Amino acid sequence: MSSADPTHLVFVYGTLKRGQANHHWLVGAEALGRTRLQGMAMHNLGPYPMAVPVPAPATDSPTTPPPLLHGELYRVDAAGLARLDLLEDVPNEYQRLRRPLVNGQEVWVYAGEPEQAAHLPPVPFGDWGTTPVFFPREVEGANPEAVPAQRDDGQWGVVMHLGPEELEGVGEELVVTGVFGERFWVVGGEGD
Repeated sequence: MSSADPTHLVFVYGTLKRGQANHHWLVGAEALGRTRLQGMAMHNLGPYPMAVPVPAPATDSPTTPPPLLHGELYRVDAAGLARLDLLEDVPNEYQRLRRPLVNGQEVWVYAGEPEQAAHLPPVPFGDWGTTPVFFPREVEGANPEAVPAQRDDGQWGVVMHLGPEELEGVGEELVVTGVFGERFWVVGGEGD
């Protein structure tokens, strides 16, 4: 990717993530780390997930935080974006949409239509292939991929995404809700 070429920020949440089957489609892309995207729900299609937009709550309804997806952010050039459009079968199976990350930054994300996923199970914790686990305090030698997070009770900590083998022996399966409505397992603290 040359510095003169225009680039695009793309949020990936399924088989394009590191360690997943389609990650090789991001060859030449710059990995910018783990992040969260709001306003979409993720459903399990079997071999891969599909994110779908969630309508904003009515202004007269109680405030409900938007659902969040956990994923990775990449910077791609125009050729990389065209390759991803091909993989995601845009505009047939997926659409490429602009959506905000939790920090408000607008990025591209591949999403289906709500009716495509209406009868499919949700992906637990909005995180394909891993489970977000909240550690209430900074952990010794914290993984640089840990995402800072705050619980709804104000307690700060980090969220690390653990695979099934890493979850064994982690601790109690307490689930807490974060300030953005996301749900985490918690280690070393009190749950809800």
